Amino acid sequence: MRPELDHFANSRLISCLGAHGVAVSAGTVTAVDGYEIHAHPDLAARLDEARPPGVGPAVIAFGIPVLLFNRIAFAFAAGTTLVALRLGDEVPDLVHSSLGEYASAGPDWHGVDAWQGHLIAEDGLRHLCEWVDRARRYVALL
Repeated sequence: MRPELDHFANSRLISCLGAHGVAVSAGTVTAVDGYEIHAHPDLAARLDEARPPGVGPAVIAFGIPVLLFNRIAFAFAAGTTLVALRLGDEVPDLVHSSLGEYASAGPDWHGVDAWQGHLIAEDGLRHLCEWVDRARRYVALL
């Protein structure tokens, strides 16, 4: 496990990501820390664009980029469209995306579509940034 993720609040997420991580041999182009990347590069870049000020770059856990605040995960990206946000009971007013295989991350995680195709590009990114920051603020209270 990545030491940056060593926090009790991340235990369910780590179990979930670990269950879906695919170990690969060293030297594989699509691997980080021995795990196959499970987020399209464009999606990982989108998550980085939505990263709130003061939050470091995503940590790769079992092939998934994860944003942390005070060592607690608050957002991750998977596949080609999914951004999962830790929001508790608050449900984002964005186009939802199923958490699918990542539903076991816990009940406080919600999936959204990173691209918000019904909006012009700038509005989609602005809304995503707002919700990613709400997730950061949520974990700040944990």
